Amino acid sequence: MHRVYRVCTIAFLLLFPLSGYADSVIQYSWHLNQGNIHYKNREYNKAIDAYTKAISAKPNAPGAYFRRGRAFLKKDKRDNALADLSKAIQINPKYAQPYIYRGSIYAKAKKYDQAIADYSKLIELKPRLAMAYVNRGNIYRKKGLSGKALADYTTAIKLDSRLDKPYHLRAHIYTDNGQYNLAIADLTKAIDINAKSERNFNCRGFALALSGEYEKAEKDLKTVLDIQPDYVPAIVSTAELYAMKKDATEACNWLKMAIGHGYNDWKYVKTSKTFANIRTASCYKTIVAGR
Repeated sequence: MHRVYRVCTIAFLLLFPLSGYADSVIQYSWHLNQGNIHYKNREYNKAIDAYTKAISAKPNAPGAYFRRGRAFLKKDKRDNALADLSKAIQINPKYAQPYIYRGSIYAKAKKYDQAIADYSKLIELKPRLAMAYVNRGNIYRKKGLSGKALADYTTAIKLDSRLDKPYHLRAHIYTDNGQYNLAIADLTKAIDINAKSERNFNCRGFALALSGEYEKAEKDLKTVLDIQPDYVPAIVSTAELYAMKKDATEACNWLKMAIGHGYNDWKYVKTSKTFANIRTASCYKTIVAGR
């Protein structure tokens, strides 16, 4: 009986709005809920309209700004999203979620210091959120601060060892530092967690090749290409594997295959030590001529 009465009361209030604060709260909740439904259904324009009405009903509630900002991102309107997320933070600096999305916007715009500041604030508010450390670690790595990135990935692993991403990313740093055994161990753990990830097998194959374990490397790369034959990173890694084995013909064949699939990182091809053994080969010179 009480439940029916409550539903009828809400319906009555929607049909015959109250004045003042109570009316604003009801209208805000109604439009916010409608926006959430549209967002879930990927109707982002309708979601934006609903959140805008919620903001009109209650201008100092940060939730609608955050949600509208998130919907703007789905429409690739980053300036609008940034304004809304910043407004949500201005209203409530302890509201954690807007920092996640604003940090991502800053990162994509290569405003790395602002991104680090947002992720650091997020960590202050949610110190056990593993992905906050992963995201900040990624920015540190882009800034060349591999020590800080390594520390953040390690913290993320301690907080949530079920995630494969921090193992994978930490392995990149170990590989860059020539610590191949550590990289292989991390990537093996990442594969144990997520055996469906092509990138985990590809990166372990690459680390195995760098460590001289060519047969194991070839097995990992074949695993990737059996599942996804046009996976360009694995095609390039296979070219590098054959180059390390000093098989110029096969290395060139795989490199041409990668180029046929759109690969064009000529700076890497010309400078990476992985291709050093075939740079005097005529097929390699033909490939890079004029590039």
